[in-house]
Amino acid sequence: MSNKTLKITIGSINVSIETNNQRYFDYLSWYFKGSPASIDTPTPVDIKINWVKKLKSKNLALRIGSNTYQDKNALEITRKIAKKEKVLFNAVLEKNKLILNINVKRKREDILRYRFAPEKINSLFFELTFPFLYYPAFWYAQYFLNQHLLHASAVECNGKGIIICGLEGIGKTSLGLGLLDDNAKFLSDNLVFYDENDIYSCYECVRLNKNTETVPWQNKFKKINRGKNLKDFYLPTENFNIKKTKPTIFLFPYFSKQYETKEIDAKWAANYAILLSHLPSELNNYSQFRNSYNLFDLNSNLPLNAQVTLEKLLAKTRNFMVGMPKQDGLEKNITRVKELISHV
Repeated sequence: MSNKTLKITIGSINVSIETNNQRYFDYLSWYFKGSPASIDTPTPVDIKINWVKKLKSKNLALRIGSNTYQDKNALEITRKIAKKEKVLFNAVLEKNKLILNINVKRKREDILRYRFAPEKINSLFFELTFPFLYYPAFWYAQYFLNQHLLHASAVECNGKGIIICGLEGIGKTSLGLGLLDDNAKFLSDNLVFYDENDIYSCYECVRLNKNTETVPWQNKFKKINRGKNLKDFYLPTENFNIKKTKPTIFLFPYFSKQYETKEIDAKWAANYAILLSHLPSELNNYSQFRNSYNLFDLNSNLPLNAQVTLEKLLAKTRNFMVGMPKQDGLEKNITRVKELISHV
């Protein structure tokens, strides 16, 4: 097939994508339907993704590893993605533009393997989309805009930006969605960008376990399932969604025997937030790609910039550890958190 092009927005970054894989193009068109970029919008990140029979290395001038080459403003890296997909990345940095050519080795057995198991192809495409699209946009935002990543949910309640940091399973999504009353706005469910002053959404579909019982926030979201998926996918309605907020409160929930809160200082909160953020796979895996892109500029120190920037942001907010008794149930804990927010 001829290549098809799609333009999307990830955070503040407009990204152009071109691919020769019709199924992947259809997947991206579906997944990013809530974050399109105008066709005339300039794109500082251009990505071409092709499935090919054979990977052909350019063998740049300087070989710095068994699968890594470098030459001035160019990088070439071969990796296995999603455990088994062999991928060749060619990246070029031209002034303020990142150009990425990605070749995926096409395997004959994949045709049969995925034809009769659509849930597997959806899962594979989801895994590939982070290193293919999100990670280049993450690095560009960090390097050029000083906007960094946190693993967090974010909502705005009565004009207050509420950021909830924590690992998977602690209830970030449930707590964030539980705060969404008629005066609230939704920012992000899983990842957010931040600079010294604001929190920005990082576009992702909200993913929940199948057959989640009906809850009040569901009328503010649309289910957008496509074929067979392991989870249900949701997008917020347009008038309910915002792109950035000025944070008022950072919450760090944990399970405890009784409800308790403890205010913490900006430095401690920043350290804790960054450590928690880089344990889950999305940002843990991103660190490896970020370090590769950092070869473009050996004078940059993005981890230090992220730490300093977050400390400056948290110096302007109230930061709380919040112990929630699991046995009391979600609804009661949400009521307690709403009361805490109302007094800040």
